Amino acid sequence: MSRKSYTPEEYKALLERAMTGDVDAQFDVGECYYYGECVAKDYNQAILWYTHAALSGHAEACFSLGYCYAHGEGVESDSEKAFNYYTKALGNGCIKAARELAYFYHEGRFVAKDDSKAFSLAMQAAEQNDARAENFLGFLCNEGYDNVAPNADKALYWWTRAADHGNEMAMANLSWLYVSGKIPRDEEKRFYWLRKAAENNNSSIQADLGLLLVTGDDPSKHSEGIMWLQKSVANGNAKGQLFLGHCYNEGLGVSVDKREARALYEKSANQGNVDAQINMACFWRDGIGCEKDLTKSFEWYLKAAEQGNVKAQLNVADYYENGKGVQTDKKKAIEWYTKAALQPHEDEWYPQWKVGMLYEYDDIDQAVIWYTKAAENGHVWSQTKLGELYKEGEKVKADYAKALYWLRKAYDQGDTTAKAHIGDCYCRGLGVPEDYAKGMRMMDEACEEADDGHGGSIIEASIRADCVTHLYAKQHGISFEEAYKQIYERTESYKRSRNK
Repeated sequence: MSRKSYTPEEYKALLERAMTGDVDAQFDVGECYYYGECVAKDYNQAILWYTHAALSGHAEACFSLGYCYAHGEGVESDSEKAFNYYTKALGNGCIKAARELAYFYHEGRFVAKDDSKAFSLAMQAAEQNDARAENFLGFLCNEGYDNVAPNADKALYWWTRAADHGNEMAMANLSWLYVSGKIPRDEEKRFYWLRKAAENNNSSIQADLGLLLVTGDDPSKHSEGIMWLQKSVANGNAKGQLFLGHCYNEGLGVSVDKREARALYEKSANQGNVDAQINMACFWRDGIGCEKDLTKSFEWYLKAAEQGNVKAQLNVADYYENGKGVQTDKKKAIEWYTKAALQPHEDEWYPQWKVGMLYEYDDIDQAVIWYTKAAENGHVWSQTKLGELYKEGEKVKADYAKALYWLRKAYDQGDTTAKAHIGDCYCRGLGVPEDYAKGMRMMDEACEEADDGHGGSIIEASIRADCVTHLYAKQHGISFEEAYKQIYERTESYKRSRNK
């Protein structure tokens, strides 16, 4: 049902009728306040007039109150009141309320989740050609619900019906379905439905269609893709601004223009688009289309990080750690690495390892916790580090079983430093039966395998040297430090004698 428009004179007469108790007029005055027609937009006043009408059982007023309470417009969000008003609206004949109640049952909002009930309610609205209800039925059929298996053919039916009734989301869903593999692939229908939605001036779908065409294999479609992206941008869509920025940045359908790309990214970023904010950070960091400015780069990374983007959080942490565009701040670096570490992502070990490193010299217990997390995620360096800490027993209590557990984990991944440490354990009998020959062989192999072209790795060679020093100290009943001193003095004496 379309909303009636009023001239100022008509509104004056409408208000007079509402004041005298005309229920339909009360609802319409509420609509004027809600949409800002003839009066300034005022949700509080809208709620007041909707409530007057709802008290007399006006179905549309009950629905509008339900919507306001569901979305927190003019009132605090209140699922119980929203549900009750939608129920009252449906009972008074407002069929679209069935659709909103279906969403409540599907989401388990205020009521127990019950997709069968949701399907039944949505069906009531769909039978009256409610396009949003039809689209929702398509979603349920595609996903499956309760004990009902997914059914792509039924999803196709409901989405087609919703699309025929003008629902743009259903058009987008159909476009996806035709290339999903759930029904026979049909590229022509895929683009047919996307174009239908784009022609309805849906700026988000205009952006999606534009990018598909620009990045497609058919060069004859690239100009059409740019046209749709430009329409999306003209409609102020952040995604369209981002995608057209990509085109100018990479030369897709247009000539490369880094400044134009940056300008489009900035528009999108200012609307809160995280990807655009990260692109802005990269442009300022690298001086693309602008002068290099790490402070501005940091500011854009921070905006994206505050929205929960892991990549941005890692960069903010790095900037704080290394003083890039902001004063060095170890605590804030730990804070942002920790935020990233607590989120699931592909390289979870990286921020866990970084937090461990930053804690190591101030809070070894926290360092061990985070190194362990990284090690459990397969990070070789953290596995070796834990093994070293437990083996040496200087920063944490020596635990040779734990040391060997982690060193073997790292050794299994080919880490030569871990191999050298294990060799040291065999030489000195740390957690394993003493086996000097095996230990020396492992350390020699580790040095050879880690050869950097200059006689071996410094780390592996130093582990071997320390092992020899420990054995010398044990043999002569002296401290490690005294043993080191004597070996050093003998080595220097030998060098001097050779030079004579």
